Amino acid sequence: MGAYSVPKFPAGDSITGHASAALTVGRFVKQTTTVPNGGCPVVGVPAAAARVAYVTGEDAASGAKVLLHQPSQKVWVEAGATLAPGDLVETDNAGKAIVHSAGIVCGEVIQGGASGAACLIDFRPAFL
Repeated sequence: MGAYSVPKFPAGDSITGHASAALTVGRFVKQTTTVPNGGCPVVGVPAAAARVAYVTGEDAASGAKVLLHQPSQKVWVEAGATLAPGDLVETDNAGKAIVHSAGIVCGEVIQGGASGAACLIDFRPAFL
């Protein structure tokens, strides 16, 4: 058979990961490493405008397990600036959603709000 294999976690599923730093619910996170032997991803706060892998589903202390929402879901993300429906978003350096300007697109706003509000995002990093 060819090089293709079925993904371990299909897009749209929520999974458990490990926090490499204190994390806040409703924030974009990047994958920092994976645990050997098919374990859970280790995630942390992304740099501004960087590629993201998940959205946190709960607060987590450094080293704790954390619920992670994968792409292809509609998720609530904290706004780092005012967002309107239809805006494309990227991450700021705290994992909050801001209007896309020069970074990697993380999704599209469905329900917007002011900075600090929870906004509904169609989570599809880089439109994967």
